[in-house]
Amino acid sequence: KPLPVYPDYVLLRLYLGEAWARQGDLSQARAHLEAAIRINPFDRDVHGHLAEVYKQLGEPELAQRERAAHAIVRAD
Repeated sequence: KPLPVYPDYVLLRLYLGEAWARQGDLSQARAHLEAAIRINPFDRDVHGHLAEVYKQLGEPELAQRERAAHAIVRAD
């Protein structure tokens, strides 16, 4: 159970969000990706994945916000 041990590990949240999205559970995906953004708002990948989840959830304004953040955050 890595999440209770490392709740602030951004990659774990990102990977869980991706996995839930692939399985079609967008509410779980959203929860994990939003948690990842709270941990590290400068993670470009999280913004990209969260934009897609918001799009699939029918939240175009939130999706656009995340796409904009994805474009602004510098890729290393």
